[in-house]
Amino acid sequence: MNNSIDHIITKHNNFHYRWISNIQIIVTVMKRSAHTVNSSLTETTNNSSPKRSCTPRNKLFVASNSTSSCSPPSNDMLTMEDHIQSLISMGFIDRDLNRKALIKANNDISEAVTILTSSNYYDDDLLIPTETMAPTFIGPLTKEQLEHQQTVPSNNNNNNSNDSNSAASDEYSTNNFNSFTTNAFLDLETKVYGDNWSIPYKREEALGQCLLSATKLALAGTADQDRHCVKFMEELIPEAFRKLQCSHPVNNWGFEIQSGVFDMVELLIDLIAARLSYPPVPVKLLETLSILFDHDSVFQRKNKTKAYDRSLYDKQLDDRILANPPSASAFSVYNRNETYGWLCQIINRFVLKDGIVNLKSQFHNEKTLTAIEHNGLLSPFVNCMDYIFMDKYRQLFSEHIEQALDYIKNLKEQDFKAKSTNSIFELLSTLRKICSAVWPNRIEQIEQLHLNLLLKMIALSNFNSKMNSLKELAKMIENATSNIPSMTKASIRREIISEWIIDNSILSKALEGNIDQNQYVEKVRTLMDFIAPKILKQDITTIWKMQHGRSLVAVDHLFTIIASAAAKFNLQQLNYLIEFICSSWKTETILIQEKLVELLGTIGRECPKESAARVLEILWDMAHSERLSRPMLDHILYYHLRIFSEGRSPYDVLKRDYCLKCMSDLQRKQGWLVPAIKHLYDLLHHDSTNTFKRTDEDLISLLVHKHDLISALIQSLSTCQSDVWNKTLGHVTIDTLVDGRYTHEESIKTHLDLLSFLLKKGNLYLILKRSEELWDTLITNEHVGSFDHELGFNWFITCSEDLNRESQIALFEKRVSKLNPIQLTSKGYNKTLFLFY
Repeated sequence: MNNSIDHIITKHNNFHYRWISNIQIIVTVMKRSAHTVNSSLTETTNNSSPKRSCTPRNKLFVASNSTSSCSPPSNDMLTMEDHIQSLISMGFIDRDLNRKALIKANNDISEAVTILTSSNYYDDDLLIPTETMAPTFIGPLTKEQLEHQQTVPSNNNNNNSNDSNSAASDEYSTNNFNSFTTNAFLDLETKVYGDNWSIPYKREEALGQCLLSATKLALAGTADQDRHCVKFMEELIPEAFRKLQCSHPVNNWGFEIQSGVFDMVELLIDLIAARLSYPPVPVKLLETLSILFDHDSVFQRKNKTKAYDRSLYDKQLDDRILANPPSASAFSVYNRNETYGWLCQIINRFVLKDGIVNLKSQFHNEKTLTAIEHNGLLSPFVNCMDYIFMDKYRQLFSEHIEQALDYIKNLKEQDFKAKSTNSIFELLSTLRKICSAVWPNRIEQIEQLHLNLLLKMIALSNFNSKMNSLKELAKMIENATSNIPSMTKASIRREIISEWIIDNSILSKALEGNIDQNQYVEKVRTLMDFIAPKILKQDITTIWKMQHGRSLVAVDHLFTIIASAAAKFNLQQLNYLIEFICSSWKTETILIQEKLVELLGTIGRECPKESAARVLEILWDMAHSERLSRPMLDHILYYHLRIFSEGRSPYDVLKRDYCLKCMSDLQRKQGWLVPAIKHLYDLLHHDSTNTFKRTDEDLISLLVHKHDLISALIQSLSTCQSDVWNKTLGHVTIDTLVDGRYTHEESIKTHLDLLSFLLKKGNLYLILKRSEELWDTLITNEHVGSFDHELGFNWFITCSEDLNRESQIALFEKRVSKLNPIQLTSKGYNKTLFLFY
C-alpha cells in the first residue's frame, strides 16, 4: 500500500490534531532516549581511547571486492523489523514505506517518524528530496576509491555537488515529468560500465531518478520517444542489473545495500510493467526481468531467507496473486528457511502494477511477433516456477504457449536461411523448460518439433541453414552428454538424439555441405563422434565415397572427421573402414596415399589397444610393399612409430612384437635390412629418457641374449658391404645406394648407431669375439673403402668404454699390432694412436 502520509491524514481529519500531538510526544521521548543511549554507547566505546571519537551520521555504505567493505551489519540494523512493528503500532500501517524510511534514517526510528510526517515524502511514484544526504554507491571499487568515499564527510560533498544536485532537483521537479532525466542518465553512464563500476542504490540518486523518470514516460506511452530513455532501457538497465543481481560482490554487501538494491529492483519492476502497456515488445527489459525473477541469481540466493510480507500484496491482489513461498511441509531439513520472500514479493508487485495484463496484451499486437519477442514474453517465469501457483500460470499463459508453438510450426524456408536462428532455438528451449514444470505431458511434442525443425534446416542446400542446424545439434549433444545435471535435465535424451540422427541420415546430409569450411567441419565432427559407435556399414560406405571429386582441403577435413569417429569404432567397424583405405592405397596418387597413411596413424593413436594392433599391422604391411619409394617408406614408418607413445603401458607388448619382427627381417640377410635396423633403433630409442625404463632394459636384454642381436648386426653389416662391393665392382662411394633407397653411408651408420645404443642403454660390454668380427668387417676387410675404415676407427674410439680393459689389450695384440700400415690413411693412423696410446 503506497498512500502518502498526507493522504492518510486527510482521510482521518477528525483525528488529525490529536494524532499529530501523540506523534510529537513519541518523537520527543524517542529523541531523548536515543540521545541517552547514544551517549552511553559513545562513552563505553571510547573509554579506553585517549580521544573521543564520533561516526558521521551519513556514513557511506559501499560494497566492493575489497575486504574493507565486508564488515558485518550493525546491531541497529538487526532491530529494523522491531522498529517497523513500532511504526505500525503508531499508525504507519505501510510496512514498505516504513522500511524505506528507516533505511533513509539509518534505522533511527525518531528520524523515520520525522520523514514519514514530512510533506516532502512521496509514494513510489515520486522522489524523496534529501539534498543533504551523501551519495551511496555499490560496486567493485579500488581500495583507494573505497577509502576516499568512506572518509569524505557529507558536509564537504555539499560544496562539490551543489550544482549537480540543483540541476537534478530542478530537472526532476514535479513540474517537469514530461522529459527524461538526461543529466542523471549521463552521470549514471560513467558509473555503470567498466570493471570498477559503482552503482547508486537510493531512489534520490541517479539510478533511482532514471527509473522513476522512465516509468513516468512509459505510463504516458512516450518512453521510446526520448533517445536517452531508450538507451537507458535497452543498454544501461541490462548492464546495471546484471551486476546488481549476478556479480560476485553481491555476496559481500551488507543489509542496507541489499535493501537498497531491492528498492531499485522494485522500481524496475514498475518500469517494465508500465513499458509493456504498448508495442513494440521491450525485449531487453524482459531479458532483465528474467534475471530479476531467477531464483538462482546471486542476489536471490543471498536473500533467500528473507520473509514474505503478506500485508503488501495478498489482500490487494486477492485471487490474482501469482507467487507464494512453498509451504513449510515442502521444505526439507536443509532448506526450510529458504522462503525466497523477496522473489515472491517482486513477482506479485509485477502483477499488481498490471505487468501480467500488459504482457498478455503484447501477444495480441497487430504486427506478428518474432521469435525473440515470443521468447522475451515467455521467459521471465522460467526460473521461478517453484514459487508461483501452477494453476494460475496455466490459466494465464496456456493460449500464449499455443501461439508460440504455432509460430514455430509455420516457419518458412526463408526463415531458416538467416545468418542466425538462435532466437528460434532459444524459444524452443524456453518452451521445453516451461512444459517440464507446467505441462510435462507436452515435452515429447516440443522435442519432436525441435528435431523436425533441425531436419528441415539441414536438408536445405543453403550454407547458413545447414550451419545453424549443426550448431544447434552440437549444443544439444553437449547438453545431453554433460555431467552437469541441470544441463542434461533441460536437454533431449541422448538416446533419442542418436536414434533420430541415424534414422534420418543426418550425417550424410551434413557432409553434403561445405566441408571446406573449418567451423562447419568442427560441428560435423561433433555429430559423427556422437554417433560413432552406432554407425552402420552403409553409412561408412557413404561417408568414404564423399571424398571423390572433392578438393584436397575437403578431403583433409573428411579424413579428420573419419579419424575422430574411427577412434570410437569397434573392431568390426574399423575393419570395414580399413578395407576402403587399403583399396584406395593401391590406386590413389602419392599425395592421397600419404594422407591415407596419416589417417591410419591418427586412428592408431586414438583408438583402443585392440584396434591399434590392427592399424599397426596394416601400416607394417604397407611398409613392406614392393617398389616403395624412400620418402613413402619413411612416411609409413614414422606414423607406425607414433602409435607407440610413452605412458601407454599396454603398448609395450606390441612394441616388443615389432622389435622381434625387425629381428626377423634382419636375420633374413636380404631385402629389408636397413629399414629393419633403422626402425628397430627408433622403437628402442622412442621416448627414452636419461632414466631408461625397466621394460626397455628387459627388451634390450631379450634381443641381445636370446636373439643374439649384436651378432646379427655385425653379420648384416658384412652382408651389406659385400653386396654393394659386388654390385659396383669395387667402385663404392658414400652415396652408393645399398637397396635402392638408403646410401652406403646411411647403411654403415645405422648399423653402428644401433650397436652403440644397445651397449650403452643395455649397460653391456662388447665381448672380444664380437670386437674382432667388427674390426675385421670395417678395418681389415679388403673389399671396403677408406670411408669404411675411418667410420670403423671412429666407432672404436667413441665406444672404447664399451670394451673392457682385457678386451682392449687382446684386440691390440691380435689385430691392431698386426695392422698393415699401408691400409691406414693419415686420419686412420692418428685415430689408432689416439685409441691405444
